[in-house]
Amino acid sequence: MNKLNDMIFNASKLAAQKPQPDDAMAWNSHAMADAFEAWVGSTVDITASALLIDMPVRGLDARRKATAGTTVIWSARSDPADHTAVQGWQYSTRLPTDLSHSDQELWQSVTKASSLIEMQRALLSGPDGAPWIASRNTAQVQAPFLLNSLADEQLGLSLKEVARVLTLDGRFESIVLAADEPIADACITFDGMELTSFPCKADLSDLLLGAGLHGIKFKPLLDRPFMTVAGGELRAFSLSAHIGTKGVCLEQGDAAMYLGPWSRVFDDDGHEYPRGVRIAVCAKTAAVLQRAPYAGSFAIIQAYDRPDIEEAQLFDCSQVVIRPVAQTKGLAPLCGPGMTPLNCADGDCDC
Repeated sequence: MNKLNDMIFNASKLAAQKPQPDDAMAWNSHAMADAFEAWVGSTVDITASALLIDMPVRGLDARRKATAGTTVIWSARSDPADHTAVQGWQYSTRLPTDLSHSDQELWQSVTKASSLIEMQRALLSGPDGAPWIASRNTAQVQAPFLLNSLADEQLGLSLKEVARVLTLDGRFESIVLAADEPIADACITFDGMELTSFPCKADLSDLLLGAGLHGIKFKPLLDRPFMTVAGGELRAFSLSAHIGTKGVCLEQGDAAMYLGPWSRVFDDDGHEYPRGVRIAVCAKTAAVLQRAPYAGSFAIIQAYDRPDIEEAQLFDCSQVVIRPVAQTKGLAPLCGPGMTPLNCADGDCDC
């Protein structure tokens, strides 16, 4: 009898939690506001240079004592009247699609162009002098709801600019309302911003990877959907992403051993790492795996006679191969034979 009562109670509880079409879920409004407040507080790092896109005033105020450069862009959020400008900060009201040109250069390009094509050419040509925000110049980009506030083309260009300005150990941080199925013609106002674009959860990784970001991590902010729109559920996630996988692959005899807990993992470049197996990696990949967000998941084993990077030969990253122990110990040449492709380790192939 007790089990039957428990089953009835659980069924009624689930029925009460089930979202209805276009249900705004007022019970969740405070939870979302609290989660957003916590995200703002946790992402502010006053020791690192930052680009803040549509950051609320409380986030800007928390950064007033920053010891590094700060650039603020108002894109989907109105320039707040209750924010007092900080001396030394850069401010702009614009889309983050072009961070090379200053506001003045953008305006001159627009006013001088006699056609849309000329305008596009002028904007893509690059600034004559130093760029407004230089490449590899910014340690963190914080842009809440960037993926919800821009159209597809604008978003793609903006994310590429984010990847361009980030330092090799920098990170991009945002909050996104992601849909479980396509949602069109919806507009949600949250914290003073109008959100009109809702990418599907399954498309988020490809969107960020296409812009040159990697090491992408999502974290649910709520245990239930924030809202349903025409039957589609919107769930809130914080996301972080990094750069650093681009560049020349050079051979210094490094091996990366994945430490678990999964039986095997893949990185965003397609490299496979079975747990406990010494996979040969280039110097660039070895450095990436020792930085966030991978740090602590891999042991990097260096060759005893590791050559200087200036003398290193090219490394072929197109194949996943096991690093022989003899190469690590200096008993076999790094570029000689002996490395076994991972898919041939069991002797089941003809190569």
